[in-house]
This record gives sequence, structure tokens and C-alpha cells, in this order.
Amino acid sequence: MRLELILEDAEGPVTLAHEFARPKPVHLDRLTKRVSESPWKANRDLLMDLVAEGDRDDLGREIEEYPGIVMALSGKLLEMAGATSTVIRKN
Repeated sequence: MRLELILEDAEGPVTLAHEFARPKPVHLDRLTKRVSESPWKANRDLLMDLVAEGDRDDLGREIEEYPGIVMALSGKLLEMAGATSTVIRKN
């Protein structure tokens, strides 16, 4: 799946776009085990595991320049895997 993120930079809007695989249970398990030690690193590792091979270097450079994208992109990937805060209780 392709994720695009639009950031506001000092020079104007910046669009970052990368292809990612959908997270599988093994990815979520690894994230859950690592997140208590370092949430940012655990989410960065998730992104680097799931990004398309051809996008890996570009994503790594973008993370160095805009470290906040880690949480934004990983949050979207988790949402697409079914981890959402929207839960409706029906009786």
C-alpha cells in the first residue's frame, strides 16, 4: 500500500510517499515487545521492516530530517492492520 504524508516545511509543503507492506501478526508482536523500551525506535523498526526495498534508503534519510514522521506513518499502518481507537459497543 502506498502512504503519502504532506508536511509543512520552512520552504513550503513537502510530500513524502512510500510503498509499505501490510503489517502481519509477527510485526505487531515484535512492536509490542519493543515498544516499552523505546516507542520511537520500535515504530521506526516497524516502518523499516515494512517499507518496500526500493524506498528504504529514502525513508531512512527522511526519518533523519523529519523524525516525527515515524509516529505518523506507523500509526497509519497500525490502523490499516485493524488497530484503531474507534470501537463501537453494541448490546
